[in-house]
Amino acid sequence: MKTTGVSLNECLHVGPKFNQRITNILLRFRLNKCAFIADREKTFLMIAVAEQDRGILRYLWIDDMDKSSPIIQMLHFAQVMFSIACIPFW
Repeated sequence: MKTTGVSLNECLHVGPKFNQRITNILLRFRLNKCAFIADREKTFLMIAVAEQDRGILRYLWIDDMDKSSPIIQMLHFAQVMFSIACIPFW
């Protein structure tokens, strides 16, 4: 759903996508005698967003929708989000 205005993803630079190169990486992997592998499962959760950039990654948190007057807080992401356009593996 889009309203009038510009979304965050429309303002971000979209770099190269690394998933498109996975075939080449796997083929090169077989060329050498030694290989190095690592588990990257939680890699992006460990990348922090700079303090001055956290303001653009704000969201609203509502404590209980069923209350007559729920508490609404404005929070921000401190780690990199998966769904923004500049993430190379999205």
